Amino acid sequence: RRRDGSAPPGPLRPVVERESGSGLDAVYRMRLELPPLDTSTLSLGRAGDDLIITVGGLRRRVRLASVLRRCIVAGAVLRGSELTVRFRPDPEVWPA
Repeated sequence: RRRDGSAPPGPLRPVVERESGSGLDAVYRMRLELPPLDTSTLSLGRAGDDLIITVGGLRRRVRLASVLRRCIVAGAVLRGSELTVRFRPDPEVWPA
């Protein structure tokens, strides 16, 4: 429970799909529906196989799908409550 007694937010359920291309030219996207938030305090980071989402003082770790673990973040956009993060294959770890 939160300090104010309300229930904590439920688990984030990312949707991962290939947006375009193939091999090293592919672009993948991960979409997440976020709870209402103050977008001015939103920040993203990456720690190994996890995407770190920080809003205000709350931090959530989202485990990346296996295909995204071999990618680098290419960009992110927040539209309404949907966060979309785009990824490109990392040539150093992408299978030949």
